[in-house]
Amino acid sequence: MSAAALQNILSGIQAHNLTVANMRWLAERLLDAADAEDNIHPYTIEELEARIAKSEDDVRAHRTYSANEAHRIMQQTIGSAHIYM
Repeated sequence: MSAAALQNILSGIQAHNLTVANMRWLAERLLDAADAEDNIHPYTIEELEARIAKSEDDVRAHRTYSANEAHRIMQQTIGSAHIYM
């Protein structure tokens, strides 16, 4: 995200005249989210191969969904969010 976009977000937040407690709460949530992102690790080759093998087993066992079924399930799960196929 660009510096200008981040500045727009900050300006929008500042327009709400938050209390110090509200600003600290928001800062803590942002830091928690950043920490969670830092804990994401790429899959190992072994993990990828295991996932591929499981997917191939699912296809052989006919445990699959059509694109329309998957779209319907996502709409039910996510609700009114826009889903593009």
